Order: sequence, then C-alpha cells, then structure tokens
Amino acid sequence: MTPFHLPTEAPAFPIDRTYPGGERFSADGMTMRDYFAAKALQAFITARANTYSAGPEQFDEEVSRWSYETADAMLDARRKPRPAPAFNEVEQLVPLAYLRRLVDTMTAYVVPLHHGTEYPALEAAKAFLASLPNQAE
Repeated sequence: MTPFHLPTEAPAFPIDRTYPGGERFSADGMTMRDYFAAKALQAFITARANTYSAGPEQFDEEVSRWSYETADAMLDARRKPRPAPAFNEVEQLVPLAYLRRLVDTMTAYVVPLHHGTEYPALEAAKAFLASLPNQAE
C-alpha cells in the first residue's frame, strides 16, 4: 500500500477565473494555516469567552496564540504519511457501482468535449478500479 501526503502550504481557497471578454483574475487566498487558525479561533472563543478570568487584551493575545498553535498541530498531522484507505473503507465512502458509472460517463461524454484537458481525478479513479480484484457488481 502506498502512503499519500496532503499538501500543507497550499492555499485554502485559490481563485483562477477567466471572465467573458478574456479578463483573467487569479489569487491564492488564505493559507491552510490561516484557515485552520480561524476555525480554531471560533472554537476557542465559543468555549472560553464567558469563562476566561483575565482581561480582554490577554484573552485576545492568548486565543490568537492558541489558534495558531492548533493550526500548526493540524498541519503537522497532515505532513505525516497515511496509508491509502483500504478497499472496504473506499466502498463505504463511494459505492463502486457509482464510481464505475461516473468513470464511464466522464470517459464517454466529458473528456471528448474538452479535448486536451487533463483529469487527474479521473485517471486516479481508473487506476483504482483497475487495481481491484474482479468482483461481481
């Protein structure tokens, strides 16, 4: 089984659009670290705002620090390789019959319309299906 890694420094919400008329807009958005920190910040404020005994300035400083420490811990966890999910875990997430129909539909209808476009998720799904032992549907 090959372990896979999740990106850690990638932007959380990148934007890359071309508007009618050809004008293009691109932005990285916030980092994953900032996104995780914002989520942790919400949780800390919700959990501690009414029970924190120090003043508001200290609360703001500590909550900010806790949020980024939590975000860093989450990024560290993403850096650790994880084994690829077992077949039965994948089957629970996406029924294989559905995955096969999706691959067949994309191959037959979507790919020919967008000649030259790469579909890494489609190729990964095909490789995954090809790696499975033959099973009756």
